[in-house]
Amino acid sequence: MSRKTLVNTYKFLDGSTIEVKSQTSSIIFNNNHIVKEGDIISISGQHGKIYKGYIKNDISKISKVYSILSLVLIEFQTGSSYNSITDTPTYIYNQNFLLDTVNSDMFKGFQKLLKYCYNKTTLKIYSTSHTPETLAYSGLIASDIYCKNNEIIISQRKEDFGLGLLRDERIWDSLDEIDLLRLVFLGEKICKERYQTIKMQYVNTLSNKLFNVIKMGTGSIAVIRLLCMPLTMLFNKNFNIKQFCDKYFLDIEHVQSKIVSLSGEKEVYHGFRGVRVTVHRRDIAELWCESVIKASLRAYNQGKLDKLQILLSMVTLPQEISSFIKVLNNTIAKFDASHIFSGVSIMIETAGSYILIEDFMKIHEDNINLNGLLFGGNDFTAACLNMNRSDSASTIIPTYIQEGLFKSSPFKSLNTQLVGKAIIDILEKVNNTENHLLGLGGEIAGDWNTVQWLVQNCTHKGLNYISTPPNRMIYSLIASAKATCNKGINKSVIT
Repeated sequence: MSRKTLVNTYKFLDGSTIEVKSQTSSIIFNNNHIVKEGDIISISGQHGKIYKGYIKNDISKISKVYSILSLVLIEFQTGSSYNSITDTPTYIYNQNFLLDTVNSDMFKGFQKLLKYCYNKTTLKIYSTSHTPETLAYSGLIASDIYCKNNEIIISQRKEDFGLGLLRDERIWDSLDEIDLLRLVFLGEKICKERYQTIKMQYVNTLSNKLFNVIKMGTGSIAVIRLLCMPLTMLFNKNFNIKQFCDKYFLDIEHVQSKIVSLSGEKEVYHGFRGVRVTVHRRDIAELWCESVIKASLRAYNQGKLDKLQILLSMVTLPQEISSFIKVLNNTIAKFDASHIFSGVSIMIETAGSYILIEDFMKIHEDNINLNGLLFGGNDFTAACLNMNRSDSASTIIPTYIQEGLFKSSPFKSLNTQLVGKAIIDILEKVNNTENHLLGLGGEIAGDWNTVQWLVQNCTHKGLNYISTPPNRMIYSLIASAKATCNKGINKSVIT
């Protein structure tokens, strides 16, 4: 490193001048490349080399392999004439890149790292997915990918993978599909004699959409959550009631009156959604159960699903669960689907689910047990701290971090002082001796510090999985494996 003194002369309007001396630093690389103080430099995240100026931010070759192969799997699932993944257009187009990269020491080393972490971790790392693309991508993370006879082979390890959370409300996307949801919620009194046809359309649409996701392969478990959409999202302030009524030949006054009763809530996230809807509308519970069972049976018969777990949200009273289970049991019996059914889980996200947890775990209705819990990363945090996630981000949280009350946003990294204590309290009350499905969901489950804290404090109390979006799964996996190593838990490892 060298330092030089620069002299800058500044001239004023009256003709006077002033000299200002300043020190500047520079670094010489390879005897001829000079980088001055203030120059732009870049560092490669792949190999650590430093460059003068900007460098192109390319996607890593490993990430590119996973992205390409997820598209290949989707094409293979949808292409009737494909005998293997190597016949798909995306594979053929990217064949040379795939073979070169998968055969490289870099990719083989990465695969070995993942497998080591899967064998080491005491937490199952499951995927939160709502589309074929994200489920295919996350399934590849728990797969052995290698070359044999100049072809790419994909072998998923089912014991390492699971669909930890599929949110029903996330898969409705087209305008016609959303309109169908609206018609179902408006009900028979509004839709009249057409309601029977609407119900059939709902079952066909939802079962097909669910199947299109889970046919990508759900590993050891598929956890599907009951529709939990605040109705203000269906009937928001921009909703054109007249256009909707004209399109479906509905009485506008009756529709307006119904919408006011459905979506006039001020606090939507604590309101009419999840299991509360099915208590109010048994017909919706029946339609939903039929749709999920049909899709799951179809996937099971194709070898894409092993076990189905139903997840109920917004639970506050045991009676809500008992009411739903009666409907579910009738549907399972109707379609002879007991062989694919694993059980029922509830979201821990309300004060009621926390206070009455021991009562919930005693529920036994018509041979169906409540055998799973999923802590809602965002909603349970909001309930424990009595904070609205959106509002507190700009009001309470910044000052609390500045004053040292929070280390970081409790919606990004688990607040162990209160929320973590509540999780431990529930786990101790549940006493998971029967290996029930107990997990934590949401983006927070992809936070490094959160995952490490869970391994250190909760796995020995019965917490056995987390569910997080695919882009956070590898991060969570490595964090969990590292915490397991630090804790000194003995598990078999790769040599």
